[in-house]
Order: sequence, then C-alpha cells, then structure tokens
Amino acid sequence: MVIKVVSPGILPSDIKYDAVCTHCKCRFEFTGADGKITSDQRDGAFITVPCPTCNRTVSQKSRSPDDELRRRQNNNVDPY
Repeated sequence: MVIKVVSPGILPSDIKYDAVCTHCKCRFEFTGADGKITSDQRDGAFITVPCPTCNRTVSQKSRSPDDELRRRQNNNVDPY
C-alpha cells in the first residue's frame, strides 16, 4: 500500500507568532517550539516565551493548526 499525502499538515511547533513585550516594547517573532503551552480552563491555551531583550515573560493566545490554516488562507499566504 502506498500512502499519498493530499495536503501536508501543520505541526503546532511550526506555527509562527508575533509578539510585543509590554515592558520594553521589543517586537519579535517566535514559533510554537520556542515557547511553553499553558492551559487555562476558562481562557484557553496560551504560549509563553521570554522576551529576547528584557527576559520577562510574554504570553500569546495559542493557535491550533486549523486556526493557523484559516489565518494563512485569509491573509493570502501559501498555507503550506
């Protein structure tokens, strides 16, 4: 049996995020592999990373691979 990939998936560790540190205003990008996922029953999942300038914790709402595909399609970015 031969497996054929119809469309490749997106790993959560490959999702890119943009962030701005509220302390020093550093603007930076990171991937899911760079951060730590923290779940909150009420607010959902967040990914946290240290700011590359001041080392304070910066949080972003975590995105699922489905959310990332939709975001890429809405921004006319190649989804893969």
